[in-house]
Amino acid sequence: MEIRVILRGALSGFIAGVLGFIFARIFAEPVINKAIDYESGRDAVLAALNHAAGRPVAPDGPEIFSRTIQSTIGIATGIIAFSTAMGALVAVAYLVLHGRFSIRPRNLVWMIAGFG
Repeated sequence: MEIRVILRGALSGFIAGVLGFIFARIFAEPVINKAIDYESGRDAVLAALNHAAGRPVAPDGPEIFSRTIQSTIGIATGIIAFSTAMGALVAVAYLVLHGRFSIRPRNLVWMIAGFG
């Protein structure tokens, strides 16, 4: 029975992670892209000023993961994996605390989620 409860918690976390990924792609990514464009423009201006002043210009480091990978697979993996783990942990906390207090199970789950 405990495994079923943990799997249900992980499944609910997975569903929440998918919804969180969709939300991030729609609402967060445009803001992040604007911030990256601003930072790139700022770095270009600072490099031009340093070059004009005769200071050495530091080259950019190697790009390990491209922005495309970060904004698609990376964000999906991070959000979905974290949400699945949190759902499973909430289920484990429920199993540990269930029966130890005279609280209805539904109220106990809401208290665990609120505390988390």
